[in-house]
Amino acid sequence: MMLFILITGIILTVSLIIFTVKMGRLTFASPIIVDQLRPGQTVYLEEGDYGLWGETRGLRINRLMVENPLLVNSRMEKVTMYYSIAGTNTVNMIGVARRLLYTFSVPPGHFTFNIEDQPYSKISIPHANALAEVRYFIRKKTPFLFRIGFGVGIFASIASLIATVLLTVFSAVGMI
Repeated sequence: MMLFILITGIILTVSLIIFTVKMGRLTFASPIIVDQLRPGQTVYLEEGDYGLWGETRGLRINRLMVENPLLVNSRMEKVTMYYSIAGTNTVNMIGVARRLLYTFSVPPGHFTFNIEDQPYSKISIPHANALAEVRYFIRKKTPFLFRIGFGVGIFASIASLIATVLLTVFSAVGMI
């Protein structure tokens, strides 16, 4: 019985880890449409859903504390952008942090990238000159189900591993 629980648990845990990695790749590796946006730069976007991302040095206070990125359409109207409540962010091994700042939907057209003085973050920073620079880019928006799948996959992988260990121990002791 113990061997059956152990083999089944390992297969389930590995399968959930593979699922989580696939969902993570779909979430964090969506195609970059426009790279290295600069204030005043005009870009052409097809009709669709997009995400505005920021990239900076990981675990550093950055320029998002004092600036807020925005897009303006050809009629000089701000594009309605929604703050990302999903908290999609990553920090890789070399210390680069990426964060989904906003999501937005646009019709086809030309859009100008600008920076507002209003901060993205509500925390006030006294020494704005010492903040890390942020590189902005636009990606195709990832469907919300991919992000949900990634979160559920992480939770299920950990739960499966813990359940496998506990059931194997209880089986070895004779409690099951």
